[in-house]
Amino acid sequence: MIGDLLKSKSFCIICGEERDGIEIKEDNVLNILRRIKRLMGKKAGENRLVVCRACYPKYRDYRKKYISRQRIYVALGVAFLIFGMLIAPSLLSLLAGLVITAFLYGLSLLNYTPAIDASQEGKHAASAKPVPVGKQKQ
Repeated sequence: MIGDLLKSKSFCIICGEERDGIEIKEDNVLNILRRIKRLMGKKAGENRLVVCRACYPKYRDYRKKYISRQRIYVALGVAFLIFGMLIAPSLLSLLAGLVITAFLYGLSLLNYTPAIDASQEGKHAASAKPVPVGKQKQ
């Protein structure tokens, strides 16, 4: 198993190139995506996902936006749930509010940016050099 990790390639989740960097934490969303990919007959989970040094500032922005949008969508879902229960307190309005909340949470996953290993993040942040504005790739 350790030999497989040494053989596996590491790809940056931002630029998509094969590079070394901070590893991404394995979480339920990534596991579900890999399971779906395997069900479709494709190889999944063979590569390590990382954030390379050059993409780290962009990653921080993407992650911050994802967390912010996730909170907003969940807050809207809870607001719909409470509003529905205030207007017509019933089991149906509770279920409808839960479905709306789940749907909005699913929408937040469209911008999903996985977390990175917190113990490596501090070391990497100190060594990351910001890219000048005029030199960024679009």
